Amino acid sequence: MLDEFLTERLRGKGLAPAVQSSFLAGQRSGADTVWGHIHARNLSSLRTAQKLGRRAVQQEYFVSLPAF
Repeated sequence: MLDEFLTERLRGKGLAPAVQSSFLAGQRSGADTVWGHIHARNLSSLRTAQKLGRRAVQQEYFVSLPAF
């Protein structure tokens, strides 16, 4: 499991694509799929993932249920 967080002063410097590329290149499990979760409002992360060839294969929706 890998979470990626960049402080504001490090954002926009191309670090996220480099970290993700390195992580993906280092996977030797034999699996052909890497699963990740990106919040729909995190447009920077979505663009980074798309630039690296990742694509959306599933969307999840969360709804509030009324209290009983």
